[in-house]
Amino acid sequence: NPDFVRLAQAMGVHAIRCETMEDLPAKMKEFLEYNNNKPVLMECCVSKTEHVYPMVPAGKALHEQILHPALKIKAREP
Repeated sequence: NPDFVRLAQAMGVHAIRCETMEDLPAKMKEFLEYNNNKPVLMECCVSKTEHVYPMVPAGKALHEQILHPALKIKAREP
């Protein structure tokens, strides 16, 4: 994969990379509190075996996305 952070920086975009769960709160804070003087990109690296939700199965439409199992339960609760 390309280095998205370096690619973004080459185009004048503020870029943040998060590689661990421990870093996520600080990186999200930096992302959300960015001063908006230029675009911002956040790359979150996840393992290849990690499920990333919502998922859109191959050949399916966006309205057929798969939600995280915990979100499905909450959606059914009154």
